Amino acid sequence: MTSVSAVIPTIGRPSLLAAVDSCLGQGPAVAEVLVVVDGGEHEEATRFVLGDRIRRCEVLINARGETGVSARGMGTSQAVSDYIAYLDDDDVWLRGKVETQLAALQGLGPAVIACSARSRHVKSGIVQEPIPLAPFDGAQPISDWLFRSRSLRAGRNLLHTSTLLVPRAIALRVGWPASIRKHQDWQFVLDLESLGVPILQLPDVLVEFTVGSSSSISGNVDWEASIDFADRNAPNWSVATYADFVAGQCLRYAILGRSVDGIRACVQRLVATQRSPSFSALALAASGVMPRSAFDRAMHVGRGRDRRV
Repeated sequence: MTSVSAVIPTIGRPSLLAAVDSCLGQGPAVAEVLVVVDGGEHEEATRFVLGDRIRRCEVLINARGETGVSARGMGTSQAVSDYIAYLDDDDVWLRGKVETQLAALQGLGPAVIACSARSRHVKSGIVQEPIPLAPFDGAQPISDWLFRSRSLRAGRNLLHTSTLLVPRAIALRVGWPASIRKHQDWQFVLDLESLGVPILQLPDVLVEFTVGSSSSISGNVDWEASIDFADRNAPNWSVATYADFVAGQCLRYAILGRSVDGIRACVQRLVATQRSPSFSALALAASGVMPRSAFDRAMHVGRGRDRRV
């Protein structure tokens, strides 16, 4: 039987308990649940949150504490199963997640299996599904699918880390990019693609992730780190994808952070591409005038199925 190791980086948030329970409820295919404490100062809080569940987990301490990236790397290196499934400590797997993904592996050989998801806004309580509206099918490069004409809506194209099931040997080979400050989740997926590993995203909604969390690294406005990410990957991207990323991601962060230097750096790159960004990328850039909390709320209400709980 194919075995799976669940890897959960954590800072000891109360939501960790629900994340762990969602792994333990997946059945015998989940051979181990590795809870990786991201920073030694969070160990006591983590053990308190886990309570008696700690007997059913293996708790690792990542003293470096680097926003979950090195914690995921530690969990990957310590795992013993055939496959690794990642889960953030404020997300949950839904019933049958792992079983459904393992079934999809039949006849594929080593492959990365993702799934669709739903999001829950932590303040409004709105639940949105499915995300994405149309799963990734491999018909185009992941960079084009993720970043080109990126939509200002909740059903946008997304391969969320908490949905990934990855062969352990491949995860070890790719590694988690602790050398970059932002977009490490995207870099991991791009690096998987560069190895030629098949990536299949199921239409099944099997994960619930949270948005609007004040502690999320994706919520910071480090435009310089976003530009570094774009420049690092530019040789492998189409010009149109690069222009859309600079406009929709980097320029939006620069505007949100009210950085004249950031706006100038983004405009210079866009001029150099000699390619106009798409309308949706420009709309994302313009949304930088909104406070981050307002942007999250606006983006969370899209064309998918909304429901309050």
